[in-house]
Order: sequence, then C-alpha cells, then structure tokens
Amino acid sequence: METRPNFAEPELLDLSEDERADVLKAALHLYRNETEERTKWTQQHIEYDQMFRGRLKSNRQGPWKGSSDLHVQMPYWLVDSINVRHTSAIWTQTPLVSGTAEEDDDQEVFRDACKLVDWHLQPKRMNARRMWSTISKMRCIHGFGVGLVSYGRDEFKFRAVEDQGPPSLMMNPDGTVQIDEETGEPVVNFEQETKLQTQIGYDGPILFPLEWDDIIKSSEGMNLQPLTESNPGGSDWVALRNFQKLNLIWQMRSTYGYIEEDDEMNTREWWIENAPAQDRSGDSSSANNQLRVRNQDDYEGRQRALSTRRSPDPNPNPEFEFLRVFMPWPVKGDDGEDEWTECVFFICTQPQVLAGAYRLSDIHWENKRPLIELHYQTVGTRWYSMGVMEIAKHLSAELDTIHNMRLDVGFATNMPFFFYRASSTIDPDKIMLKPLKGVPVDDINDVRFPQLQNVTTFY
Repeated sequence: METRPNFAEPELLDLSEDERADVLKAALHLYRNETEERTKWTQQHIEYDQMFRGRLKSNRQGPWKGSSDLHVQMPYWLVDSINVRHTSAIWTQTPLVSGTAEEDDDQEVFRDACKLVDWHLQPKRMNARRMWSTISKMRCIHGFGVGLVSYGRDEFKFRAVEDQGPPSLMMNPDGTVQIDEETGEPVVNFEQETKLQTQIGYDGPILFPLEWDDIIKSSEGMNLQPLTESNPGGSDWVALRNFQKLNLIWQMRSTYGYIEEDDEMNTREWWIENAPAQDRSGDSSSANNQLRVRNQDDYEGRQRALSTRRSPDPNPNPEFEFLRVFMPWPVKGDDGEDEWTECVFFICTQPQVLAGAYRLSDIHWENKRPLIELHYQTVGTRWYSMGVMEIAKHLSAELDTIHNMRLDVGFATNMPFFFYRASSTIDPDKIMLKPLKGVPVDDINDVRFPQLQNVTTFY
C-alpha cells in the first residue's frame, strides 16, 4: 500500500514586483478577450435564463397593438423534471459512496475512506446533495454546470465562565462544611472569570456552484483540467469569477498573502477608497461579463445603483470582483531555473491587484484543478455543450406561437366589431366604441356586424 506524502502548507510564490505585474497583465488580457469574443454566446444564454424564468422577451409582432405575447413555461417544467431524476439517480444510492479496492490489503482502509467521504457529504457538513443539484440544474439549462471544491475553516468567539484560583469549601451558618446531598461530598466553590474562547464552526471541504458566466476558459479544450501530454483535450487556462465583500477578503488575508506584505493594501481604508461602483457595472476589463447579473436583477426587481445615489458616504463593506485563474507560469525551481508550472492566481479586477499566487500542487497535490464539471449533451470535441433550453428552443417557440395565436383568434372571434358607412355629418374618428354606449348613425341599416367563422379547429 502506497503511503500518503507528508504534505506541507501552501507556500506563496516569491514573485518580484515586475513578475506580479506581468501575471496581472496576462490574466486580465485573457479574461477581457474571452468575454468580448463570447458576447453573442452570452446573449443566447441570457435567453435560456429568460425561458426558465418564464419572462421571455420575444418582442412578438402580433396582428394588432397589445396582442397576446405570453410565454408557455414548458422549458421550466422540462428542466425541473429532468433534474429531479438526475439528482434522485445519484443521491439515493445505497451505499452513497462505494467502489472497489485494487489491493486486498487495502480493503479496510478503503471502507474507512468511503465512510469518511460519506460523512463529509452530509447536509450538516458539505450539504453536497443540494449544491450538486444546483450545478446539475445549470447543466440542464445551459448545457454545462461547474462546481468549485475548496477547503473552508470558520472560527467564532464566545464568552464563557472559567474557574480561577484554588478551591474553597462552602460553609453552613453554624460553621460546618456544606455536604452535597446526592454525592455526599463537600461542596467546593471557585472564583470565576469571564473569558473569550475560540470555537471552530466548520473545518473541511466545501462544494460551491458557479454561474454559467463565471467560468471563463480558453476557446479550445474538452475539459477544464490542465493541458498536458496525457490530457490533450485540456484547457490552457481557466478563470473563475466571483464577488467578495471586504469582510471576506479580510478573513482570507492569509490566502491573499500579497495583501499582508503591502503596507498600503493591508488597510481597510485603502480598499474602501479604491472600491468600484457597487452596481456591478464592471470596469473596462469586465464590463462585457455583467449582463447576466443585470438580467437577474431585473427579474428580482433590484436596482443596485439606487443605494449609492441615496447614500453619499462610501460603503463600509464594498464588494470586489475577484478571479481565481488557473494557468501555467514560469516558476523558479530548486535549481534556480525557471520551469513552467501550473499555478493558481487570485486577482482583483478593480482595483487591479494580484492578491496571491501558489503552485496548483500546493492546493491539490495531484496537480488537478479542483473543479466538478457536468455536461448535458456534448457536441464533438467542444467544451460548451447543449442544454435542454437549446434543444427545446424551437419547440418552445412553436408552443408560444400557437398559444398566442389561439388567444388572438379567441379575442377576434368573440369581441364584437362592425362596419359602418361614414356620412358627411359624422366624424368617424370621434366615435367612441365601448360597452353600453350608443353610436350615432344616420341610418341604423348602415351598421353591419359580420358573422365570423369558427377557426379554432385549426389548432
């Protein structure tokens, strides 16, 4: 049985100021170019979100102004039913984690490992079923779903009472020692002091789903793993985008080691003064990747810019757009020579800051990017797959068209209208047609109500 290596703590890469500037420039260049190239693709996936939410902006040109323009929410029920089956098929297995040990001597260790993984997946810990279901639902909608597996540790402090000093006996009024009636032992008293204690709230792996526009990758590649000889279908680089509040950045300063090394960045005031607009409009490098956020805000009735307008004071806890970029970079080895090594970089896009840099093997010792990727229907060697929305798009459009036509025909055949002869004494434009209101005409025989045929059998 192979013995597990004695892993060291992750070590921040020793990059010079010029090298950090080169990393920052290269990563933001890749990010900006890729988001600009996929603008049309982004519009398509925003439409898939609209189909799922039931608020498709079709801009239908109906037979008259204000005619029916409804969306049949068939895509939502289709995605929901398929995803329920996916989740049930995976997470109702008994046992949930299983497999086969390759060596007979590993059987007991393997069973213990299965139990440990099962323990981590439970709702009170990783809550992996819920997170996996969210990733799977995005896979159904957009064709792919990605989750980030990382490590989390939460600590909190609470006040507790501690015994201090030597014990003293409790005495009765008559001078005798108090005796506990249950134990028969003398009652002992301690002086007490209130102190803050630290408790670990969570310490273990976590799984977090990523939105479809938060995954930015090289244009080629069948998977998100590094491009190597054994994986010719890998992606040369992958960037994961998320938004972090200043409070979270401050908790992660040990990870963002370059912040602690800089006297200016290591103050909250610097971050507050250099915070971007809080409406997620993005800067020049990320403005093309904010459409999904604004689209979802529109669904939820949110206007992020209003809070900024109403409060002239700076936000004490602003949010920042961060990138976690996986890509190869020359790193000095033990012999002092540069060697291309798969690295992970933590980058803030505005202000443009390289917050941390590590070897990927310091985070995942097998040098694999800690990503879970699910696909619905792959297309050749392309990474971007087809989802339910793309497959059912034209069927959904057909149902919407038939449904809206039925409503329009129903209104046309059930709402009375008539033809009349305009005389010289009547201005037809001034005649108001509404229920129970008489219409002045010279001759009642000039008004004719047409008898329309029933055309609903067409459907």
